[in-house]
Amino acid sequence: MELAPSDKVESCVYNIYDVKTILFRSVTDGENLITMSADALEKLATWNKTDNAQFCTCNGPSRNISCTPGAIATCVRDDESPVVKQKGCRVRKSRSFLPISLMPNTTPPVLVGPQQQIWNMTKATDYCEKYLRDSTSFDACAKQVPATDPGNAIDTCVLDIMATQTTMWATSARESMKSVCLKELKQNTTYQEEDSDDQPSIARQIKEITCPNECDGHGQCDNGTCVCSTYFGAADCSVDIRKPPHIYGVNLDTNNTCDLNVCQTAIVEGETFIDTSSLTCHNTLYQIHSNGTETNFLQWTSHAQFNTLVEVFCPTPYALSHQDKNRFAYRWSVGVSNDGQHFGNVSDLIVYDGICQNVVQNGTLSVEMEVNFCFIDGVCIPEGNTHPSDLCHVCQAADPRLRFQWSRNPGYCLINGECIVDGQAKSDDNCSSCDVSISLDQWISLTGHVDCDGRQSNTSIFGLKNETCKLYKYKSNPFGR
Repeated sequence: MELAPSDKVESCVYNIYDVKTILFRSVTDGENLITMSADALEKLATWNKTDNAQFCTCNGPSRNISCTPGAIATCVRDDESPVVKQKGCRVRKSRSFLPISLMPNTTPPVLVGPQQQIWNMTKATDYCEKYLRDSTSFDACAKQVPATDPGNAIDTCVLDIMATQTTMWATSARESMKSVCLKELKQNTTYQEEDSDDQPSIARQIKEITCPNECDGHGQCDNGTCVCSTYFGAADCSVDIRKPPHIYGVNLDTNNTCDLNVCQTAIVEGETFIDTSSLTCHNTLYQIHSNGTETNFLQWTSHAQFNTLVEVFCPTPYALSHQDKNRFAYRWSVGVSNDGQHFGNVSDLIVYDGICQNVVQNGTLSVEMEVNFCFIDGVCIPEGNTHPSDLCHVCQAADPRLRFQWSRNPGYCLINGECIVDGQAKSDDNCSSCDVSISLDQWISLTGHVDCDGRQSNTSIFGLKNETCKLYKYKSNPFGR
């Protein structure tokens, strides 16, 4: 794609062998937008693409030029695999900023290496013609679909070799020509016509032998699909699945965290994940305790769900639940292998309970409690809530020392294992009651009442036995005093 003023373009016929122009047209430090100083960058005039320039392309072998203000061409592809949509809605948060280092505006030293092979025009042409025509699909397109212009692909291959002095771009020229060929076969219905029942159409013949990147030499092309050899994968069999994929991070949109109330999977981002049956997550789960120490809790492997070349999903384990009473939070370490065995770097995420916990970052990720909550036996308890089966114990979150254990409820006595509300009398002796102002674990005898005072000497002023106390405890003084 070339950029040219709209009123200056007359022809797109060019000499592809004018290599010197390409090799010596370099950008100086003063023109380099990366190394340019901030002051110089601010002084640059804004480019108005609609007023001064248009995007121009050459159409077909006739090399007629077409210029339009549009900068983007929309490609319709039918052979792409759908991307698995994530369950639920992910809210994207701002990621942490990494320190920025500035490139100095200096010219790097020239490194002198070993003498490279010098490609001349003859050697480059011979190489490209042999390399491209060794491809059965390229040769079939060149012979049966003239519109693909194989000569242009060879010219491009030669130009790339002369410009780079390497053959690394030869594959690009071959695959580009094959792509044009397949497009022509799809759009031109003439190639889709069947000559006879036993003679497939030209389109079908070529598609059956056309595979991406010629299966990279690590597989066989079967009806347009690469069947990869052992240890190789990807659509073109170009990836050695024994080589571990590199991981950038886990749950990056939530800053490497996972709220166990809503988190259903670990979203692993990296590079070169291959959609194979052996794509595997390698997991290690550590319990984080309230004092900051960790315990290696669980190790397991699970099948990874392939989403894209750079993203896979690892399911959360059943162990991530409120049933684990011995943890404050978890550190979940995740690695991925394409072959089920070899995994490289791992990445951690913090699993926490979002009801009462927050994850803060001070160089490293740490978990902190919300102010008005206790965390007892793996469960978030709001301030003032009592034990579900024991009213004598309550959450007292105001005291940091008591936030991880049940505290005695100040409004109750606990006598002989029985929880009794303040002021309640003993069931078989109304002269004894719970008085939290005096004791939380003993019955307190009532005083100041004639009946109870008389009972203490085993006889009341009426000469009655102890049981009289029960009858007169809450009656008025019979003498009216």
